Amino acid sequence: LIAVGQEINRGALPPKMQKGGHACARLVGLIGILLYKHGHRKESYMKGPAYKLGQMLSHADGLHLEYCRHKRGGSVPPQLLGNALMGQACTNPTRALSQLTDRIRVYQAWARSDQSEGARLAKWHLGQMGPIANDLADAELPSRITDVEKAELLLGYLARSEKKSNADDEENKEEAGNVE
Repeated sequence: LIAVGQEINRGALPPKMQKGGHACARLVGLIGILLYKHGHRKESYMKGPAYKLGQMLSHADGLHLEYCRHKRGGSVPPQLLGNALMGQACTNPTRALSQLTDRIRVYQAWARSDQSEGARLAKWHLGQMGPIANDLADAELPSRITDVEKAELLLGYLARSEKKSNADDEENKEEAGNVE
C-alpha cells in the first residue's frame, strides 16, 4: 500500500488502479473498517499525530514531485521524499520528522522563491503542510508507534485533501501565493 501511495503521489498510477476498482483501494477501506471495529473512529484518528504525519509525508511527496518537474527537467527519482521516510516513520516518527526537516529545505526554498505559474502546486502543498505542522507541534509524537498508529499513518499518507467550496478555493489560491 505504501508503494501504491508513492505511485499516486508521483502521478504514475496505472489507469486500472486510478478507477478505484483495484484491490488496494478496497484495502484502504478495509483498514478504516478494522480501525472502526476496534474503537478507533475516523473523527478521532484523523486528528491524531500518526495520521497527521502521514499527511505531512504525502504533501512532502507532492512538493518534491513539483520540484523534480520544474527544476530537474521532469526527472523524478524512484522514491519521493515522503515515501522514503515512511519506513522511519513506522519505527520512530520523531526521527522521521527530523529527517524531513533536514531534507525539505531545498524544495521549500524553491517553492517560496519561484514566482512562475509552474510553482503554484508546490506552493499549495506548502500551504497544506502549514496547518498540519501546527497540529503536529501541539501533539506529542510517540518514540515508537503501535500497529494501530501505523495503520493511521498509512491512511493519512494515502488520504486526499477534501474538495472545498469555491470561496475556500479562492482563499487557498491567495494563501498559496503568500506562503512564508
